[in-house]
Amino acid sequence: MFKWFMRVSVVLLCIASAWVNMPVVKVASGDVGTRNCRYVALGDSICRGYGLDDSSKQCYASLINQWLSQRYDYVFHDNLGEDGLESRELLSYLTDPSRKEYNKYTKTLKDADLVTVSIGSNDLMHLLNISGNIDEMISDNKEKFVRACRAFGETFPKIIRAIKKVAPDAVIVVGNVYNPCHGLESFQEVYQVADHYICELNQGYENVPDVLVADVFSAFQGSHEKLVNMAIRKDAIDPHPNARGHEIIAEKMLEKIQEEKT
Repeated sequence: MFKWFMRVSVVLLCIASAWVNMPVVKVASGDVGTRNCRYVALGDSICRGYGLDDSSKQCYASLINQWLSQRYDYVFHDNLGEDGLESRELLSYLTDPSRKEYNKYTKTLKDADLVTVSIGSNDLMHLLNISGNIDEMISDNKEKFVRACRAFGETFPKIIRAIKKVAPDAVIVVGNVYNPCHGLESFQEVYQVADHYICELNQGYENVPDVLVADVFSAFQGSHEKLVNMAIRKDAIDPHPNARGHEIIAEKMLEKIQEEKT
């Protein structure tokens, strides 16, 4: 318990220092000035905190929100993370008025000061099938993997433009995709396949205007800690980060903000 407390304290200290220069929104109420910040987390089940004991405290969005709450008088925080969300679905939520999610997303994002995004992993994960022969999976899905990576490269910039259209003053931070099989001997065959296409998909985050990219991939690759809840459930891979993994994601996102401000 003590080690966990100390680790979280260090993470949140890094987060606090990164937010020193964040813009402050002042809302006057009579003679009292209030410093407010609107923070919106968009993305998939990683954003939601799937698999954590207490996502309201342990997921990366919650870690960021905890220290925003100490920095500002009031934080308007919304976590719109959705299990299984792919990039094309998120784009439709942001741009298609016929979708029931459209009004919710646009209203929530309006006047946002900070938007974090976790998207892209499900674009590939649904193609990984470990119930049969790995070599057959590779040969059968090779073109699908390539098309998925190319499609993401086209979709992701549109997502950022859509967010900027609704929240033009927001700082947008996205974490790229990590390889959940890293360092696990029982998943080496899957790791090699995943690593190739994850690296290809991660190119889709590069050189996109108006977004800061946190290199979560390299942080996970370079760590000797266990950062994921890696397991096989009903012939499917559970690739979600554990509590320590979420701390790393929060650290990398805040590092990018700190670099931007210096």
